[in-house]
Formats: sequence, C-alpha cells, structure tokens
Amino acid sequence: MKVDIDRFFGLSAQKVTISTEIIAGLTTFLSMVYILIILPDMQAKLNIDPGAIFVAICLITVIGCFLSGLYSQYPIVIAPAVMLNVYLYMIVQSSSLSWQVALGAMFISGLLFFIVVVTSCHRLLLDAMPYCITQSVI
Repeated sequence: MKVDIDRFFGLSAQKVTISTEIIAGLTTFLSMVYILIILPDMQAKLNIDPGAIFVAICLITVIGCFLSGLYSQYPIVIAPAVMLNVYLYMIVQSSSLSWQVALGAMFISGLLFFIVVVTSCHRLLLDAMPYCITQSVI
C-alpha cells in the first residue's frame, strides 16, 4: 500500500515540497536540541534520574511530533510542552510540592494538549487567532 505523502499532507496546495519540509524539520530540530542537554541536568537537581529524563524527552518528542503532524497535518513542534520541565523545576524549587505531584500535573496538561491536537479543537483555536499569530504558530 503506497501512501501519497504530497496528497495526504496537501504539500502542493501549500506550495511546499517534501525536501523543503525535511530541511525545515532538521533546522527546527537543530535549533532545539539544547533541550536534551539542559533538562536532564536540571531534573537531576530534583533527584530525578537524568538518564530516564533524557530517554523520556527523546521518546515523547518523537511520538508527540509524529502524532501531532499526522493527525493535525500542521508542523507543530512540542518543545513548549517539553519545556514545561523547566516549569516543573521552578515549581518544585519554590514550593513544598514533590516532583511526582508536579509531574502528574504536567501529564494532565499534556493529555489535554493531545486531545486538542487529535480533535478539531486545534482548528477552532487557530481560527480564533489573528492571521499573523496563526502564521507564527504554524
């Protein structure tokens, strides 16, 4: 079963090519790879295994970006969601919450984001934004 990537994602209609999308994806990845270096070190200060955080970030990013692109057909990078780990660090450092409780709240947040992505809610959100902001988001 052959999948026509151009037709599935509507690349011609958007006046882009597969090679352009690959270059854009690699550029985005290279501009954000610092996350893989910073976050495990930060989370180690909270007594979280840095190796486990590194693997989790890699898996979540690959799976999340793949599902987001496949279902929404928009090139949405989930770096803002991954950077919630910085928020986790700040919350745990400044409050009496354990990292487990803060991580649970992050999981619920990620689940809500996933629901928005796989339903038509993301279209409602994009349509509600001014055009210039929508273009910066997608």
